[in-house]
Amino acid sequence: MKLDMHVHSSYSTDGHAQPRQILKQARKLGLDGLCIADHNTMAGSLEARKIASEFGLILVSGMEISSSGGHILAYGISEEVPRDLGPGETLDRIHSQGGLAVVPHPYRFWSGLGEEATLALGPDALETANAHSTARENRLAGKLAERMKLPATAGSDSHELGSLGRAFTMMPEIGSEEEALKAIRAGRTKARGQSRKTTMALKDRTVSVAMWIGRGFKKM
Repeated sequence: MKLDMHVHSSYSTDGHAQPRQILKQARKLGLDGLCIADHNTMAGSLEARKIASEFGLILVSGMEISSSGGHILAYGISEEVPRDLGPGETLDRIHSQGGLAVVPHPYRFWSGLGEEATLALGPDALETANAHSTARENRLAGKLAERMKLPATAGSDSHELGSLGRAFTMMPEIGSEEEALKAIRAGRTKARGQSRKTTMALKDRTVSVAMWIGRGFKKM
């Protein structure tokens, strides 16, 4: 089964698609499920959960948290985790809810956690295929996951409908969020999908870095 485990909706400040639009497009693309992981809010995830049955999709609840060291994905939580906590405390807050802490795009310099901090943190899994990361960044993430002997996940990191599903997590037949999380914990997943072409990545990141500077070097 194919689940896009990293999607942003209009509830993210840089997202453009509403949850219903995302679910409709996911069904059209043949995805079996997804996680709407908006920046520092579960609003999009919660809205999507209410209507997921209309589209026959498996919804994994979650959010993308801006820890003081970089972004951390939280899967399977029911309450928001505050931003700007240290990576270790962020992981503890996720685990206290029975959730999974996954490090996305670890080698993205302005929002990734970085190799050293990821090694120190010891997350539950690493995102090794991100459609908005370059092939080099995804390759390094894959090598890091192997080094740490961690399960791999993948997601499009979509902020608009056009890139939805360009990277996804493959897992065995599942029927619920709980089974999806069990598959990740057990390492019964494969990361698949496209990488961002370097020219497009540079274009996007020029804008992203400008926004980062405008926020006073504060992560989104």
